[in-house]
Amino acid sequence: MAVISAIATSTIVLWSSSSYVRTSKEQYGEEIIANALDSEDRHIEFFRNPKTKSWTIIITVAENVSCVIGAGHQMEVPNIDGKKCAGLVNAI
Repeated sequence: MAVISAIATSTIVLWSSSSYVRTSKEQYGEEIIANALDSEDRHIEFFRNPKTKSWTIIITVAENVSCVIGAGHQMEVPNIDGKKCAGLVNAI
């Protein structure tokens, strides 16, 4: 992991992609729940802990280099692809 100070009040944290997936599971109990490509074909991964509802979003900015772009709590996920009702939000 490398930490690069961007602004006096901000920090950018870069991870090797495989290292973050392992850390997310071991330290936060988060697992990948979705993958996507942005408009510039960068890989974005969404992680969530089903018990605590904590979440993290990372973007892969170069080969095997990822950056956390968001994290928080109380993530609720409707099962859209399975065509389930949004009322079953926390069933996954």
